[in-house]
Amino acid sequence: IYGDITHKAILVDAAGTLLAPTEPMAQVYRTVGEKYGVKYSEDEILMRYRQAYAQPWGRSRLRYVDDGRPFWQHIVSSSTGCSDLQYFEELYHYYTTEKVRENL
Repeated sequence: IYGDITHKAILVDAAGTLLAPTEPMAQVYRTVGEKYGVKYSEDEILMRYRQAYAQPWGRSRLRYVDDGRPFWQHIVSSSTGCSDLQYFEELYHYYTTEKVRENL
């Protein structure tokens, strides 16, 4: 039902209680996206992100199936207006690195 299990543990952070991003999400989406043609301001990206995230995810009852790529690809595309797969993969990889968060 949940696909192949690839991880033995998961960390769930209740909105900044354990970890905090080192840069605002909208800033990262805009900065990385500039070379892919993203023109929206950080405020526009944040507004569009909130709208997209608030909508029901129609492809599955679960948003985070396996690695969550389809869900996050939809969120990134909706937030920035850019559906370039290379852009998404660059962002996805960026968010897997240690430099994106700090311990609280």
